[in-house]
Amino acid sequence: MTIHAEGDMIARQLIATQNVNLQTEKDLFVGIIQAEKDISLFAQKSSILDIEDGTIEGIHANGLITMESYRDMANLSFSNDSHLNLKLLKAGDISIHAQGH
Repeated sequence: MTIHAEGDMIARQLIATQNVNLQTEKDLFVGIIQAEKDISLFAQKSSILDIEDGTIEGIHANGLITMESYRDMANLSFSNDSHLNLKLLKAGDISIHAQGH
């Protein structure tokens, strides 16, 4: 599944049996994203952010989670066994958390 947008994108609850690829020119707001394979999130000119600080249930993929952001990645939560590839294109903050058991 590939979705490309020129404006802000909100992925509130996305569950897929395949790869998930989300690309936007602006902010990418993330809620719950689950994929049987890989997840790729790209905010080419802005940030990848939690929909609401502290309320995210998490991002989970059985494969690799790749995130590329121009600026920040803020308050994102991942399952404990996540394989991550994170990249900031410009100076910014990365704030991520494991869900814990």
